[in-house]
Parts: sequence; C-alpha cells; structure tokens
Amino acid sequence: MSVRITRARIAIGVAILLVVPAAAVAASSNSFAGKTAQKVKISFRVGKTSVSALKTSLDVVCLTSYPASRSATEIVTVSQKGSAALHGGKFTLTLPAPISHPTTKEVTTITGTVHSQSASGTIKSFYLKNWNVYNPVTGMYVLALASCAGKTTWTARR
Repeated sequence: MSVRITRARIAIGVAILLVVPAAAVAASSNSFAGKTAQKVKISFRVGKTSVSALKTSLDVVCLTSYPASRSATEIVTVSQKGSAALHGGKFTLTLPAPISHPTTKEVTTITGTVHSQSASGTIKSFYLKNWNVYNPVTGMYVLALASCAGKTTWTARR
C-alpha cells in the first residue's frame, strides 16, 4: 500500500515539475505579433509599464483637388524609438509624421489595449505634403498641397 502512495506522489511531483516551467516560459514571453486590417505585420514588446519596439506600416491616401485632381497611395513606416507608457493595459504612441511640418496635428498615432495573451488597437496618420500637379488651364506643372490620411485597426497575440 505504501508503494502505491509513493508512486502517486512521485507522479504528481513530476507533473508539477513539467507544468511549472512551461507556465513560467509563457509568463515571461512579452513579445506580441499580429496583423493590421490592411494585412500588414505588427510586432512589439510589452513590459510591466511600457510598450517598446513597435514595428508596422500603414497605407495612406494623399489627395489634392486644385488646380487639378491627383491622388496616390503612400506607405508610412512605423518604427518606434523609445517606449510608450502602459497604464491599466492601455497605451498611446505618437510619432512625427513622415513629412514634418510645424503643426502638432500632423502625426502618426498608435493606440492599443493589452490583455494577458492578446492586444488590439488602431493606427492613424495625417500629414500634408507638397507635390507637382498638372494645371490644365496653364499647361504647366504647379506646386499643390495634398492631404494624406490613413487609418486601420490591428490585433496581436503573444
């Protein structure tokens, strides 16, 4: 009878030893990876109080209507330098627009909510740029102001 009790205790002890390291590895993994709604990869690392190493990209559409219509799609690369504060599982990261101007409205903003095994949020970018547009009245190219904007959602898992 005592042999069976000992074997049962050994089996339970071995099971605990196998489960604890696996749980510790899962708990220490703080890298998240996923995709945006635009089917682009997103990755970042989460610490106790910060989010860092966020990398992704965003398609934005640039439009101008005067003196003639012109549109184009551009890709804004998002590569975080430094870290964003994580408060209550939420973070906001604001990066300068790819074309810097003296206004604070021209930025790329990433917001997110981190849960234990998953995260989700949005990416928005807005900026103005100058480009050449053909003026049909004068028959010449002129410098015109374009408005560029894009927005997408994202999800990620550990």
